[in-house]
Amino acid sequence: MPEFYSPYWLLNIALFGLGFYVLIKGSDVFIEAAASVARIWRVPELIIGLTLVSIGTSLPEWASSFYAACNNNHGFVIGNVVGSCTTNIALMLGVAVVVGGGLSFPQKLLNRDAFFMNVVFFLTLLGFAAAACCADGDFALWFGNEVFGICFLVLAIIYSYYLFKHPDELQEEIPEKHADPRSIASLCRALALLTLGFLMIVGGSKLLVDNVVWMAKALGVSELFISATIVAFGTSLPEFAVTLGGVLKGRNDIAIGNIIGSCIFNILLIFGTCALITPLKLDPLEWVNASLMMLSGIVLMLTMWTHHKIVRWEGCILIAIYLVFLAWNIRVLF
Repeated sequence: MPEFYSPYWLLNIALFGLGFYVLIKGSDVFIEAAASVARIWRVPELIIGLTLVSIGTSLPEWASSFYAACNNNHGFVIGNVVGSCTTNIALMLGVAVVVGGGLSFPQKLLNRDAFFMNVVFFLTLLGFAAAACCADGDFALWFGNEVFGICFLVLAIIYSYYLFKHPDELQEEIPEKHADPRSIASLCRALALLTLGFLMIVGGSKLLVDNVVWMAKALGVSELFISATIVAFGTSLPEFAVTLGGVLKGRNDIAIGNIIGSCIFNILLIFGTCALITPLKLDPLEWVNASLMMLSGIVLMLTMWTHHKIVRWEGCILIAIYLVFLAWNIRVLF
């Protein structure tokens, strides 16, 4: 497969930006089409937020990581996943709460989804810590191999199945006036848009990854740094758009459900899929990023548990965690 980069900086920067745009726009098309399919079959909105929207907004991370794994760019995969989860919670959710002034949520999101997210974070941190104890940081011996890939994918299936079998009783069904007619034309149009969105995501991810690898080599910095910061920020923009829109429109369950669901599927689906393609190798210092990801998850759960509402000053704490994460990764430049 040809690689889409050139020896010229300006052209590569343009291709990098184009890759971001196509990736995010494709994700948006995919999300809207998936939601249309869900409305046709009368799926509750909260379940859409926790599954279809969360998986849809995680597609940029998955597509770029999948392509990177096919090219044995382990640092990109790990940096993108951990960076995206930290960015989702600490930056995107933090900013949305500060801008919106506060965010309330259903209790089940705390007891079930936030708790499960932190369990997934802990399993990831445990694997990272074990790999950091190895002389060569061989993540694959402990975590990033085919066995754990299968286990993570199975966990993703079980979690999704549980959500659909036990929908939140507090969530109302989609009103009839918003339901799409159950017609072949509507379904075919939605499926066509799903296909278009997927193709845009694949193409955008290839443009993005090719140019990230080129820039990392040209600047003499690791792919891990660029993927954990620049790429993670860009691929988290769909989550930010959904979350900020949900907060401003008063749809708080969708806003925070999208963030929590995206973090869960980022790790389970991306690590699970990529570990099946190639054993993941770990930079021994990457456990620090994983620790900050874990910290952001714990802080989020504590704020949800204490007040049953995330307020503006707690959003500022989340943003502060992201600034620490950013400072730790920027150190490689000096």
